[in-house]
Amino acid sequence: MNLCLSDHMIDVRYVFTGDVGDEEYASLLPKLSPDEQSRARQFLFLKDRIAFAVGRALVRSMLSKFTDRAPTTWRFQQNSHGKPEIAPAQGIPDLRFNLSHSAGIVVAAFSLGRRDIGIDVENLEGKPDYLDVARSQFSTAEIELLESLSGQHQRHAFLALWTLKEAYAKARGVGLSISLSDFAFSLDPPAISFSIASPHGPDDWFFLQNNPSASHIMAVAARRRPGEALDCRCTQVAMSELK
Repeated sequence: MNLCLSDHMIDVRYVFTGDVGDEEYASLLPKLSPDEQSRARQFLFLKDRIAFAVGRALVRSMLSKFTDRAPTTWRFQQNSHGKPEIAPAQGIPDLRFNLSHSAGIVVAAFSLGRRDIGIDVENLEGKPDYLDVARSQFSTAEIELLESLSGQHQRHAFLALWTLKEAYAKARGVGLSISLSDFAFSLDPPAISFSIASPHGPDDWFFLQNNPSASHIMAVAARRRPGEALDCRCTQVAMSELK
């Protein structure tokens, strides 16, 4: 039975990879295209090979749950900034997706008829130089927010801002080629503001942030139509569902 994905829904799926080893990694490779298998093998460390293989297997598995296609039949391409998307002329609905991974987790967001979608996930213990990164790349308001905090509260606020910024940049399809200081986020609830002219206003964007585990924080960004209400469901996927 195909899963339902309406044009007002963002579907987020995540897989924990901390316990994935050589055997499970090897079992995923036949699910990937020859090019993807080659790319997976190019990573030096097993954890990076696993993250890549799980990500592509997750995307293929979920796209097939929304359609009648077999997971191995999907073909992908990248835009000029490296954002992956479904290659055209495959006779399928206008499905879009975005991927991210961090230590121990892979996440993917899916939408129907919505080009501008992005997702990012981070491990809450990552980026030890986070304050230096913020001072060099964040907006003045975001830096002031972080400097008003300390300890774990400061680190977690930085990662909340970082994931939102990455998700927004990925939704725009330009990655980190845009300046992170040209837009700022407030938290609880997440909302964006711009310091320079932007092709879309703050109300044109939907953001969701949550913790898929006690060790991870995740952010989703999607452009919406005026007055549109979006629903976002987040669901864990077991490794066994990818095989």
